[in-house]
Amino acid sequence: MPLSYNDFLLGRGRNLDIVSQCEIVRSFQKVRSGADCVPVALSFIYLIDSVLTKGAASGDLFDLLWESLTALEEGAPMAFIRSRFALRFLVLEGVGPVLERCVKCQRMIPPHVARVLFSVEERGVVCSACRSQAHDASLLSMDALSLLKQWSTGSIDAAVDPPRDRRQQVARRDRALARVQEQEAAGAVRVLRLAGAEAGLAEE
Repeated sequence: MPLSYNDFLLGRGRNLDIVSQCEIVRSFQKVRSGADCVPVALSFIYLIDSVLTKGAASGDLFDLLWESLTALEEGAPMAFIRSRFALRFLVLEGVGPVLERCVKCQRMIPPHVARVLFSVEERGVVCSACRSQAHDASLLSMDALSLLKQWSTGSIDAAVDPPRDRRQQVARRDRALARVQEQEAAGAVRVLRLAGAEAGLAEE
């Protein structure tokens, strides 16, 4: 069944493996029946499938796909899911934006500064000393940078310090997204749009 998580029992054959048993673990019914969700979910699967190597471990990519489909199923904001997927996907493939240190001089960004600069052309944050070397650099608040780091390295819910109750997790995640929109949203969205464009998930 397309867009569902299944548990297969395979029998090894001479040329091809044989499916001897299949159990649907999670159907993602809301994703499959949503006209807006289907193309987004399929784009996630297509991108991940395009980088998989047969027989190689792919736990991080599986987790990213599972988290993204689950967020779609629960009705999280579509723009957030697409952008977070793109950013995390680029990081896992080794081409994500540099967020911890200046992309020009490699100095760590001090935690006490109120804002940093982000350059799309340089693909990362830029310190004030190197600002003249990044002509397209724009301001980004430390709160927005912190959330981008969390989204690029951890799970969707881990990025907002999840409590035990699942409903509280979703509510806290949405409040964290609102904080980004309130505090230097333009800069954060610019970073995420870059990630989406690089991963082939740009808005129509």
